[in-house]
Order: sequence, then structure tokens, then C-alpha cells
Amino acid sequence: MKKILFLSVALCFSAFHGRSQDVQPKQVNIEARVVEASRFFVEGDLGIAFGTHAEIYNQTTISTVNETYSSTIDAIKARLGTGTPMGIAGGYMFNKNFGVELGVEFFQGFDTKVVNSSNGNETKELISAPHLGVIPAVIAQIQAGNVVPYIKLGIDVGVVNDLEVRTSDATSKTLSRDYGGLSVGVKTAAGVEFPISRLFSIFGELDARQFSYSPMHGKIVTYEVNGQDQLGTLTTSEKQWDYVKTISNSNSTPPDEPMKRLRETHSIDNVGVEFGVRFSFHKGPGKNR
Repeated sequence: MKKILFLSVALCFSAFHGRSQDVQPKQVNIEARVVEASRFFVEGDLGIAFGTHAEIYNQTTISTVNETYSSTIDAIKARLGTGTPMGIAGGYMFNKNFGVELGVEFFQGFDTKVVNSSNGNETKELISAPHLGVIPAVIAQIQAGNVVPYIKLGIDVGVVNDLEVRTSDATSKTLSRDYGGLSVGVKTAAGVEFPISRLFSIFGELDARQFSYSPMHGKIVTYEVNGQDQLGTLTTSEKQWDYVKTISNSNSTPPDEPMKRLRETHSIDNVGVEFGVRFSFHKGPGKNR
């Protein structure tokens, strides 16, 4: 009886030990899948951002009733950082915790509407600030089971910074654009990557951006009256301008030279969310590399 009991215990221990050996490699393979999917990679994302800095524009309403003149000026807040960011990036993970990436991101700002009214005649302005930036960044991440939490810190170098104003009234339409100059700001992000396979994953992140810029030039791009192009009827000083630090009232602008305007500074500060996909690449022998 003792021999039978001893043999039964030995068989149970052997079966349990063999089963644990079968399970253990699967856990190692899952971990290896997450780690290995972090060498060379490319990714794309799309999101929504909400401006945190407001610029003030005056909205004027003028009315004359029975020869009585009255006017009202309202302060309209334009949050130029509100809009849609979309970007692509490529990078390299030095190990399972640290890496770098270089991204290109286009930001399309939403319109802010300002309506000026004079005795029922309205002039509408739609103001937006599109931006194209190159963003080198460093990445720090950890392995947390089958997900990868991470943070990013990058420098946003704005190569295209525009301020667009669309103006329209009952008879005319105008599109003007301020442009020129580089901007440098900061973009940070914290997110989680969800590996779907060794080569493909999805991610979501919270990000924040802070930068400002001062345009160097401006121009009227389109000018229509009653549906007809009238841009050619404007002089150079009427359709182009340069931003300068100082303006002297003693110097008038010749009609064949750009008008001088005082320099302005605009901020595109925001916080938002972005979602995207990542494709990873591996180098080495075998189908699992």
C-alpha cells in the first residue's frame, strides 16, 4: 500500500512539473514579443487638440437710430491652438526602455469667427492658424504585461506658421495670410501602446504643446468683388506688408512697396489626445527576427 501511495505522489509531481515547463516558455515568448517589437518603427496618428491660450479680437457693432449713434465693442477670444493634429514619425529603440524618433506633424486650426456690424451691414472674419512642424523627440517606456506605457519629450520646430484671415461682406471676399519665420516650442506626450502582433500595434496618448511665433510678412492672397477677381487692382502697399519692430510716422510707404506693420506674436498652446498605429521592423536571421 505504501509503495502504491508513493508511486501516485511521484506521478502527480512529475505531471505538474512537466506542465509548468510547458507553460513557462509561453510567458517568455509573450514578453519577447513586446520587447522585440521596439527596434526600428514607423507610426502615424490623428487627434484633437484644445487651445489653452486665448488671443483677443475686437468685435464692433455700430447702429444709428433717429440720428442717434451708438457702438458696442466685444472682446472675442480666439484660441488658435484648437484644431486637428495629424502626423507621421520614424524612430529607433536602443533597448526596451529608451529610444528616439523624428516626426512631421501638420496642425489645422479651427476657425474663430468675428462679426463686425455697421447699421445692419455685417463683415465676417474667420481666423485660423495652420502649422507644420518637425519634431525630434526622446522616448522612455516600460513593459507592463502586454501593454507598453511611455512618455515622449520633443522639440517642435515650426517650418510653416501661418495666420489666415477670411473676410467677407455683402459684396466682397478677401483671404489674407501672415507668414514667414521659424518657431521653436515644446511638445510632450504620455500614452500606452497595445501590441497586436510582433510587427503591429496601436496606441493612444495625451499630449501638450507650447510655442509661439512672430510672422515676418503678410499678403492678400485673394480679393473678389461681386464674384470678380480684383486682386490686380490693388497696389503693392495695399496687398503686402512687412512686420517690423518700429514704425516712423514721418515715413510714408510708396505704393510699390509693402506696408509696414508692428510685429505681432501668436501662441498655439494646446492639450489634446491622439490615436495611431505603429509598424515595427526587425533585422536578423529567421522568421522571428
